Amino acid sequence: MKKIAIVFLMFFVIQNVSAQIPSGVSPSDFLKGTNVTQEELKGKLKEKGLDIENISPQDLPQVQGTIEDAIKEIQSQKGQNTGSGMTEDLTVNNELSKEDLEDKFEDLDELKSSQIGKRVEDGASLEEAISEEELSKRTVKGRAASIYGHSIFFDQTLDFYRTTQTSTPPDNYILGVGDKITINIFGRSQADLIYQIENDGFIRPSGMYKIYLKGLPYGKAKFLLRSRFKQAYAFDKGQFNIDLNTARTVRVNIYGEVYNPGSYTISALNSALSAVIAAGGPTENGSVRNITYIVNGKEKHIDVYDFLTNPNAVMEFGLVNNATIFIPPLSKVVNLGGQFVKTGRFELKDGETIEDLIRIAGGTRKNVSLANFNIDRIVNSERRLSTYNFESAKNMELEDLDVITFRNNKMAYENYIFINGAVRFPGDYEWQNKMTVSQVLKDAILEKYSRLDIAYVVRRNDDNTFRFISVALQKALDNPNSIDDIVLQSGDGIKILDIRDFTDLFLFSITGAVRQPLVLQEWDQESQMRLSDAINFANGVKVNATKFGYIIRTSIENPEIKEYKLVNIEEALKSKGSSSDIVIEVGDSIVIPSNERFSDELFVRIGGAVRSSGQFVYSNTLTLKEVIVMAGGVSDEAETKKIDIYRLKDNDQGHPYTTMITVEIDKNMDPLSANDRIEIRPNDVIEVRKIPNYGAIEIVEIAGEVMYPGNYALTIDNERISDIIEKAGGITSEGNLKGGRLTRIEDNVGVIITNFGSLNGRDKSNVIMKHGDKIIIPAKHDIVQISVVGTNASETYDSLLASNGVITVPFGRSNRAGKYIKAYAGGFAKNAKKGRTFVQHKSGRMVKTKNLGLFRIYPVVSSNSQIITTLKVKKSERRGSETKQRDFYGDFKDLLALVTSALTVVVLAKNI
Repeated sequence: MKKIAIVFLMFFVIQNVSAQIPSGVSPSDFLKGTNVTQEELKGKLKEKGLDIENISPQDLPQVQGTIEDAIKEIQSQKGQNTGSGMTEDLTVNNELSKEDLEDKFEDLDELKSSQIGKRVEDGASLEEAISEEELSKRTVKGRAASIYGHSIFFDQTLDFYRTTQTSTPPDNYILGVGDKITINIFGRSQADLIYQIENDGFIRPSGMYKIYLKGLPYGKAKFLLRSRFKQAYAFDKGQFNIDLNTARTVRVNIYGEVYNPGSYTISALNSALSAVIAAGGPTENGSVRNITYIVNGKEKHIDVYDFLTNPNAVMEFGLVNNATIFIPPLSKVVNLGGQFVKTGRFELKDGETIEDLIRIAGGTRKNVSLANFNIDRIVNSERRLSTYNFESAKNMELEDLDVITFRNNKMAYENYIFINGAVRFPGDYEWQNKMTVSQVLKDAILEKYSRLDIAYVVRRNDDNTFRFISVALQKALDNPNSIDDIVLQSGDGIKILDIRDFTDLFLFSITGAVRQPLVLQEWDQESQMRLSDAINFANGVKVNATKFGYIIRTSIENPEIKEYKLVNIEEALKSKGSSSDIVIEVGDSIVIPSNERFSDELFVRIGGAVRSSGQFVYSNTLTLKEVIVMAGGVSDEAETKKIDIYRLKDNDQGHPYTTMITVEIDKNMDPLSANDRIEIRPNDVIEVRKIPNYGAIEIVEIAGEVMYPGNYALTIDNERISDIIEKAGGITSEGNLKGGRLTRIEDNVGVIITNFGSLNGRDKSNVIMKHGDKIIIPAKHDIVQISVVGTNASETYDSLLASNGVITVPFGRSNRAGKYIKAYAGGFAKNAKKGRTFVQHKSGRMVKTKNLGLFRIYPVVSSNSQIITTLKVKKSERRGSETKQRDFYGDFKDLLALVTSALTVVVLAKNI
């Protein structure tokens, strides 16, 4: 028996040793994943008395700790982060390469700064980031749930995992290619290991046989890995931990009633319901009771209502690569109203009843009456209301668009009494049979200001009127259950009176220049209050308070009667109890004015040649210098030898009159100098005069056909157009002086019509120039335009020549308009009003025909001018009053015209 025990012990030691160090491991294998060389390890172990070349595999368990300590020391000296044992990372990089990215995106720098790049930095894989960005562009935001169950897809009820997110998957999670598994071993053996399931379904730990994990549920995989690693490492229960480091991605096709149908690459940690989030969730018409999940041609049906009652149910629908999710349209929707845990619109399956609906809604609340209910239903295209008994109709199948309503139980409690007034805890109390007033007051607790001589019980009669029963409260409290301790009935009320309500309050007010104004301040009427007490109660008077005040006293018997009394505030405060320190009465209003109310605010004004005219508050310290400084000082145009000060004085009768004082100051005065201190009085008006003829340089412009066009200053008074033309060297040979134009910007005058052909001396045409004026002298064009209206031009020329209503002809010499019309326009038309022929010169000036009775003198035509003729007004178009009769004034004008014509003929004959 002893031999057997020894053999068993040897077997245990061998197993323990072999489990702690994997077979075939040498001391150099400890250096994997570090920057420590074999020579460095050899030297450090030699310092510790170990020869690495003479350590056999059988001796490694005894020296493993020493080797690991030596590696840590070397790493520490190098500044390298040390681990707590072996570190192995056997994962496969499935990220897109730089070449793949360049195939998808032309500018990688632009990709990094884009929303996709930001999502990658936030932890998403590149494929997830691209999908999320496309989704964000199409997702419908801010929508409300159409039916119960829709909200879980956009209110974060469901978790949506990225591939880089770590999470503890459920035990029924199916492992697949791409899943990364982390294994942590701590205890006698220590290791941090990461493995990725490769395309063949295996992970390949170093020094161990490969392990097939593809298709295994996560729970079974943990049991398998624990048992396999137990053969190569030494650890006890609780010293072996497995986590899913990164889940693989799967391709899922989502179609039907979703906002963004399509194919999505998402983390396999997500369930089929979570995957629907990637497609924006179901539309308002999307079903939540019959979602189809297709894997390898096999269909499963998901009911969101099952998930809402049992969240673990969703784990039955883990994602598989190339799975399809289909959201069908809603088929039956009903509306439930009343006091239920959930109300609103619900989707029902065929065969589900009113009892099923109540179960889905979470059941009823206490105040719902299930005796009967209403259904608002569409029957033959009409809405119809039906009332059903719940017990007999609870298994009735509901129809699409039914509206079901249960009534609320609105019955109020009747077993109560209420108490109000001067008690600490007023309100309703439970009524019990034979309850008395004293019993209720034990709970309500009387206040110290409660009246104990009398209280009232208020009782409602059968006819809804009230009866008031007086109670000797003190007696009822002293003798419970006595005749004074009235027995209460259900619904009775108890009114406890308040002593304060039967006391007249002593109220007064103090306002004005006090530190703490008081309005309707309460005071003990038995304690005599004087004026000084009221002022002290208001924290005293302010520094700007007047020495006097007044009291407005209101009659208690008749508030319309008031008395006003002036009081000496200073005396009342100095001598308490004096005649000035009067006794305050109920309702007194004390007003202490401020000094400002009894003084006028005085000003001085300044204007003229200062930079900022205005008015300033007067002070007896104010001088002319301070006023000018506050006005920004005098301007450059100021005449400091003449500053007028207008001042009010009183004559012998006391009537005010205005006087003027003229003073002189230094233009470069020093504001801080004690000189120039000219006294200022209240209401003075100061006017700083301007230097005569002072002004800025005034500029005019001349352009066009002059020798030297440009800007010219006005250097003498009343310079005219001809002076500026002369300054500009005169008109060029191409200049058309008569066509000259003057424009004035001052006061927005615009073009000034004047005769540039008559610029002689002080002639009215020779306009005086102003600052900003502009003269334009046009060039000669040697043409004349004739308006075809009132001429025979249309019979003479092609319509194209007169398409704009004018014809253009050469300018020969300054002939008159009539000759131009005859020579070029075929003469006047029959309906032309020859006496209304005008010439409009280039300057804009209009010259009309002079009518001398029998003769007409047409205006002279200039280069670049236009001839305009008007038409006769037809008799039928004249006013009725003009065609019916001619007034005396018209006859007189005709007679005057004849006389004028005759005189003209005589004059012409004499000249001949």
